[in-house]
This record gives sequence, C-alpha cells and structure tokens, in this order.
Amino acid sequence: MTRGTGSGALSLRVFRRASGAQLLFKCRWLRVALARSQCAPNPQLLTEPVQPRNPDYQTEINRVFGKAPFIADIGMALVDVTPGHCRTRLDLQERHLQQDGFVHAGVLTTVADHTAGTAGASLVAAGQFVLSTDIKISLMRAAAGIRLHCRARVLKSGRRLIFAESEVFSEDERQEHTLVAKAMVTLAVVSGSPR
Repeated sequence: MTRGTGSGALSLRVFRRASGAQLLFKCRWLRVALARSQCAPNPQLLTEPVQPRNPDYQTEINRVFGKAPFIADIGMALVDVTPGHCRTRLDLQERHLQQDGFVHAGVLTTVADHTAGTAGASLVAAGQFVLSTDIKISLMRAAAGIRLHCRARVLKSGRRLIFAESEVFSEDERQEHTLVAKAMVTLAVVSGSPR
C-alpha cells in the first residue's frame, strides 16, 4: 500500500514470516512509532496525582509505622508519604550486617517491603489494611555505608490487589547514594480491623 509521494509518503509493506506468527513492518516511521509506544513511558501516567480512598490516610500510615514492633526494633524511620508514594530511611548499625560486613539481605528486603506496604496503605479505604502476598527482590550489589534510603510507589491500585515497586539505596560517608536493591511487591487489600 502506498499513499502520497516524496519523502513523507506512506509506504507500508507487511510480510509474514514462514511461521506466520510475526509480522514485519517495512516502514521506518511505523517501526519508530511502535518502538516508542512499547518502550517510552507515558509522562502523564507518571505525574497524575493519585487520590486516596481514605481522606484521613495519615492515620493508617501512623498505625503502620507506630504499631510494627519489628520495624521499630530495626530502627526504620518514615521520611515522607503522599498518596501512592513513600520514602523511608534506616541508619545502619552493626546489628544490620551479615558475617562479611555488608547489609543483610533480610534487612534490605524488610525495608523494601515495608516501604511498599506503606505506599499501598496510603491508598486503601477506611477500615481496610494491606498485607504483602508476594515480593520479588533483586539484590543488585552488596550494600554498605552509613544509611539506607528507600522509595516506593504504587504502580496499580485495585480493589483487592495493589502492585508497588521499591528501590533501596545505600548512602556512604560522602553522602553518595548507590542503588542496591529493587523489589516488586504485591499487596492484598483486606477489609476489617487488623488483629
């Protein structure tokens, strides 16, 4: 199929491979458009404000951090929370390290999980809470330094499941931050009062 003439002409040829499963497009602008639509994030999706279902979501956030004994025990602190987003930090101590002097993977996982859970908790309705049902963490490099920083954001918030991602950074003495772990967390939205 050909439309128009000159350099702006539309020339599209579709060929089937022998298997018939894949189409090849011999049109430069179409290949570019397809590549952009599949690879480039839509900037509107990243900047749209998220509306919490509970206008008093800060009460749930205070409960999530104030009533979690393990989180208090490791010393994790809430830095900032907005609907669908959360930032936390952990000042590293010797008790957070494993046998070779690096931050223990359990600590990194806890920080990533709880930060993502807090981001998810900021979006649930009153009378609901979240529980992690699945976490996949990639430990990208050995973590060391004086502090961990974590930021999490909700990718999709549904009525029953919330999908979030967390990134954990280590901070060294020069205040340089290095990405050390990334997690994908699935949260179940549970109705009723927690135990």
